[in-house]
Order: sequence, then structure tokens, then C-alpha cells
Amino acid sequence: MKNADVKLTVTITNYNQKQYIEEAVDSILRQDIGYEYEILIGDDGSNDGSWELLQSKYGKNDNIKLFRMPRDDSKKEYPDWRHARLIWFLLSKSRGEYISVLDGDDHYCGTDGFKRKISFLDQEKNNDCVACASGMIKKRGNEEKNYELHRSLIDKKSTLYDVYFSKHRQYFHIASCVFRSSVLKYADLDTFRFDGTDQTIFYFIMHYGKLYVMPEYDFMYRVLPSSMRNGKSAAEHAIRTVITLNLDIKRYKDFHFRLIWRNRRDILYVYRNKTTIPNDMDWELWKGAVEDYNLEMVKWLMGDHAFIERKLRVEMRISVLALSVLNAFDTLNHKCKLFFIRVGSKFLGRS
Repeated sequence: MKNADVKLTVTITNYNQKQYIEEAVDSILRQDIGYEYEILIGDDGSNDGSWELLQSKYGKNDNIKLFRMPRDDSKKEYPDWRHARLIWFLLSKSRGEYISVLDGDDHYCGTDGFKRKISFLDQEKNNDCVACASGMIKKRGNEEKNYELHRSLIDKKSTLYDVYFSKHRQYFHIASCVFRSSVLKYADLDTFRFDGTDQTIFYFIMHYGKLYVMPEYDFMYRVLPSSMRNGKSAAEHAIRTVITLNLDIKRYKDFHFRLIWRNRRDILYVYRNKTTIPNDMDWELWKGAVEDYNLEMVKWLMGDHAFIERKLRVEMRISVLALSVLNAFDTLNHKCKLFFIRVGSKFLGRS
């Protein structure tokens, strides 16, 4: 149940992030929020002392609630699935009118990010906006670099099409946003607890209103060798992408081919490498999820055509053929651009 007195909920996930978790929590505590707020921290069974650190430093803070998830290391499971369940568990416990979602190895910058975004969303004229976002700083080692916001989106209200499918499509990390908790009533927790990456959550939110983008850079995303996007094989990346795609197409009826086109490289990778993928990764682990959720698109790409309706088989053949042709033209066009750039550079260099 939502509590009208709690204006903001910030969730934090932690698994063996003792080195960074204090910075994440403290980056919220130092904010000039100006509203009643709560911080929900979920620990995924850490064994590095971070859970004990959280208890000792923040256990008596009335604004902070700590949750610890049981962990059975003998149970074979992909790490992303546990992370997704933890995020959605925390969201189910949230009481705030607005929500922000943070990973324990990232943090917020500045002191007024929440206040600015909530003040904007609180205005009646902005009821058509479901979220307010800002820029992101990527930190790799000691190097910090702004992930540039496209000028066509700054200080404007953007639709799902503007953000994801226009020529100026932009990546937004969910932690760079404050969004309305009212959208959670539309969440299908059965599938989201299996697939809850930051992009999955952001894409879900964007179906229910517009996004306003502020020009400030007030979120720090730390890129670690051990992060979920790193250290994975090409096969794992591709399978994860097409599973998310298949789930999205089952959840939402809009932008069907645009979704396929956006993920064309991973679709073609799976289709062209379906015989070798089971040797490149633990396919049996993923296959169980594909069966549980009846992900027919993934089954078809992996060569399992049994019991798939004829209509989908035809659609998939046409889609893969179209993607192959269009991707070839896209690659050729890119190479032509590079050729003319090189020729132009040489010519201008001589003049």
C-alpha cells in the first residue's frame, strides 16, 4: 500500500559491494530532498561483510529499511534473475509516490537531483509525464565521462518512440530517473522477476506516459569488470537480448518490427549460431526459462520449430530474411560513409 506521507522511495540492491555501498547510500542521505522519503536496501546474501556494514551503519536510521534475501549457492541460477527478483521485491515494498532505483556500486551526484525532478512532476501541467530523467556519468577506473544527451531530448517531453525508435534514440539508465509509482499497478511480476534489467524497467515505464529530460548530469554509473554486462560471452549477451525481446513482444503490442530491428544483430547472431550456442554457454539453464515462459521466438531462432504455430514460423522467416538484407545494406552504407570520410580527410589534409 502506498503511503501519501512518503513522497520518495529509493531502492538499492547490494551483492558483495562493500567497497561501494556506503557511497551509494550516503549519496542519497546528503540530498536536499525536502520531502518525506525512505531508502529500501536489499542484500542478495552477501558474504563480503557488506551486509554487516549496512546493519551497523544504517540499521538505526528511521528512513532506511534493510532486507536480506536468502541465497542457496547449490541452486543453479543466472545472476541477472536474482537481481531482477530483488529489484521487484523492493519495488513491491515501496510506499513512495515517486521511486528511484539504484545499484549498490553506483551513486548520485549533487544534492538536488530528486528535488528538481519531483518538483517538475508535481506540477499539474506535467501530469502527462510518467518520469523525469537527467544525464549519466560513466566511470571506468579513474576515468569519468558524460554519456552525452542528445539535444533533441533535453528540456522536452519525449514519448517512447522519441527515446527508443527515432534516429536520435537515447539510452537512459533507470537510476537517472524518478518515476511515478502508480505505473507499478501495470507490472506483470511473474515475468519481471525473471527479467528486470534497468532497461526492461525503463522501457516498461515509458509505455504509460512521457519522459522529461533535464540537462544536468547527476547520476554516476560505475563500469566494473564484474558487472552484469561485462565478462559474458557473445552467446550469453545475444540470448539474454532475444529473451528480453520475446518477453517485451508478449507484453506490449506496439512497435513490433521496430523492436526486432533494434535488436537485429543479436537476433541474427542467435539464428546463425544456433548449433554452436549450446556449446558456448550453459544453454540448459536458459532453455528452462524459454520453456517456462513459452518464448516461441527464441525457440524458432534456436531451431526448435516443433509445436510453433505456422503464422509465427512464416513471420520469423520473413523477419530474419528482411533483417539480413537490411542489415547488409546498413553495413554497406556504414562502410561507404567511412570510405568517404577517409577520402575526405586525406584530401583536406593535402589542401
